[in-house]
Amino acid sequence: MKTKRIVLLVALLVIIAALSSCSFIEQLSPCMITGHNWTDATCTAPKTCADCGATEGEALGHTEEIIPGMAATCTTGGYTEGKICTVCNEVTVAQEEISALGHTEEVVPGYAATCTEKGLSDGKKCSVCDETLVAQEEIAALGHTEEVVPGKAATCTEKGLKDGKKCSVCDEILLAQEEIAALGHTEEVVPGKAATCTEK
Repeated sequence: MKTKRIVLLVALLVIIAALSSCSFIEQLSPCMITGHNWTDATCTAPKTCADCGATEGEALGHTEEIIPGMAATCTTGGYTEGKICTVCNEVTVAQEEISALGHTEEVVPGYAATCTEKGLSDGKKCSVCDETLVAQEEIAALGHTEEVVPGKAATCTEKGLKDGKKCSVCDEILLAQEEIAALGHTEEVVPGKAATCTEK
């Protein structure tokens, strides 16, 4: 009995010596001795031990906020809406560029010049932003195209008219016809003859 106790005591001493050796202690994780050194959970990672990398629980997840987009115009590009985490500032949805739309052409009608008034050529503008794409150009007035308005000679009893002028395009009177007074009669004696005994 005494011998058994001695053997057990020796075995116990050997085990204690083995456990207290430097090599065994070095194999132990620090956290097994002192406990975990936890860092807080983040948007993308759970609570984590800074010493051994052990984790506990789940990541918090992002708290998203919309980054407003901007519409493209005829001449300027825009971009889509995006999203960013208000906690860690990580962009969760990247904004994408939108190409400029380009102009939508629309004809600005001109009008023809007349004999006395200027005209305008057709132009072009953008029907979306109203930018002038092709400026209208002024067309000079054409000027009148003269045409003689024939007069007529006066007679003994009727007035006459001098030649006048008008525009053959717009019919504007350029030179008014002047009235010529009736000439009046030019008397001439028609000789008579004397009656005889037998003739009137």
